[in-house]
Amino acid sequence: MAVGLLRRRKLSQRIYRVAVLFGGVARQLRLQSRNMEKQAQRKFERVKELLKKGYTERAKQEATKVITFRKRAMELDAFAEELTDISATLMGLAPFADTRKALEKGIKVVGKLADLVNLPAVGELFGELRTLMGELGMTMEALGEPGGVADVTSEVVPDEEVSKVVEKAALEIGAEIPTPELAGLEEKLRKLREKGEGA
Repeated sequence: MAVGLLRRRKLSQRIYRVAVLFGGVARQLRLQSRNMEKQAQRKFERVKELLKKGYTERAKQEATKVITFRKRAMELDAFAEELTDISATLMGLAPFADTRKALEKGIKVVGKLADLVNLPAVGELFGELRTLMGELGMTMEALGEPGGVADVTSEVVPDEEVSKVVEKAALEIGAEIPTPELAGLEEKLRKLREKGEGA
């Protein structure tokens, strides 16, 4: 009887420790996400500088980095949200079925995270999860999923997304980018003004 109670207590402590680790990694991911947002903003300022100097092609290259950093920030935020949910489930002393589901989900998320970020806390969490799942008699088959998150630095960024960033930067500095769309818009505005004056 006492042995069973002791074992349950040890198990509860380990679940709690894993829950705390999930929460800790989520906080680190949010910090990294904010850092990515700052980098995106710095790159956006660089796009504006390059446009002022007339280096449109270089501005487009920097605009690609703006998009990349923003995507990464959003990914990290999404992971942080998932980890926070898992942590809350484990902390809430949920029924075993819910705890099991949370741990299985946690294994998948941590597996994907390991491909995306280089955080010692992720390795520590993974080790604790492995031990805990062993104690619960659960297998690590959840890790057998292929894939993980693609490295956004190697992703191809669509030209239209790059153009949007460059146009936004141009608007902020008051520069003109000679594109047919802008020329057409100016023509429409001129005609509207003329109509207004003639009325």
